[in-house]
Amino acid sequence: MASDRERARARPGAAPKGPVLRILVVMLVLAAALALPATSSAHRNDDVIHRIDHLIDDTNRLLAEMRKPGYEEDISYQSLVDEAALLGVLAEWRARFKQALKKSYWWDLALCESGGNWKMNEDYHGGLSFHPLTWAAYRGRLPRYAFNATPGEQIRVGRRVQADQGWEAWPYCSKKIGLR
Repeated sequence: MASDRERARARPGAAPKGPVLRILVVMLVLAAALALPATSSAHRNDDVIHRIDHLIDDTNRLLAEMRKPGYEEDISYQSLVDEAALLGVLAEWRARFKQALKKSYWWDLALCESGGNWKMNEDYHGGLSFHPLTWAAYRGRLPRYAFNATPGEQIRVGRRVQADQGWEAWPYCSKKIGLR
């Protein structure tokens, strides 16, 4: 504890020390936290909701291609505010998508094309082995490279390519797995 004499010798304008410094740091941290935009957690939640929406669409599309019933429309998750709860819903839909994917011909095609490596980054990219120019032509607003896209996004692009070029876009593997 500083004595009266030590305090008297302190220079005016000298940097605060000890507990005073800690209090100032805490106050600055709190002020910075309060200054953050109020939408930051809402924005994160919107991003998670957007990803869940895509997983639901992608999962139901895979099931429809296999002539299996899809999941009923349930948008109750969109009103969740708790980020942890939303992340739990996201994990559930990731598992459902993966389960549907592993039963689809897109999974078989990816296993043949890339060994199932959806992050493949060689001459051809992603699980469906897109040529970079093909990906650029069909990706729309998706990531610049297929290896940065999710399997669902790669399959969406694969459907566009298949609609334009047929299964010949994957000549060896489409024949090998019986798609043509």
